[in-house]
Amino acid sequence: MTFDMESMLAEINAAFIPQPVAVTDEMVVDLARKMARQGYEFTEETLGLVRAYLSGKGLMLKGDVGVGKSFFFYTLGIPALSMAVAQGKTLAQITKALDDHQDDEILVDDIGTEGGDYKDYGTSVKLLDYILEKRADSPLPTHFTLNLTPEELLARYGERTVDRLTGFAEYHEVHGKSRRDPMNARRKEAWFADFFAGNLWYACAQCCSFYDCDERKCVKRKEHEPRTNGNGEPICPYF
Repeated sequence: MTFDMESMLAEINAAFIPQPVAVTDEMVVDLARKMARQGYEFTEETLGLVRAYLSGKGLMLKGDVGVGKSFFFYTLGIPALSMAVAQGKTLAQITKALDDHQDDEILVDDIGTEGGDYKDYGTSVKLLDYILEKRADSPLPTHFTLNLTPEELLARYGERTVDRLTGFAEYHEVHGKSRRDPMNARRKEAWFADFFAGNLWYACAQCCSFYDCDERKCVKRKEHEPRTNGNGEPICPYF
């Protein structure tokens, strides 16, 4: 009995390497309708982003303030790590949050707004490089938003980091005038805060009748910590 090595390798790779997703028009329209029900207004350009998203690719959206880059991902229910919010966190807090979301697709919002380097046991750590390193082992996509041009991105981070970024996500420019964003400041703040609360609120949203998904809060006013009782369930008398 002889073995066809080429066929055997192809079969193995097909089992373990993610294959491209065949995206249909029906899939695009179905997801776009769900996003539109949350207030997202589509153009021909942004409808194309839905198709790119459904193909399983990470997206890097560049555009002016107010064109709806972050809101696009909010309507998809994707956890968001705000680079601006991260400035007020320790490296340990950022590490824990990234570990909590290791098996989730995430958005890294507004790269270029983070502050200086972090100090980790005396070693200087660049936040974006650290995030990319942590996300390299995640099985799911990492998305990004930014206001920087490719030239500005290269000048700020250098060729090595930009090469890594483009390995994570496809670069797309989002055009259009600034418009009223249905995601007001309070809702955006809660969305960003959720990222550092572990997976608790996402578990509540899926399983608990006392969780208000629109306002992203517990109607029982519980502010319990994202810890578990040993079997993966949050410590909460209502859950």
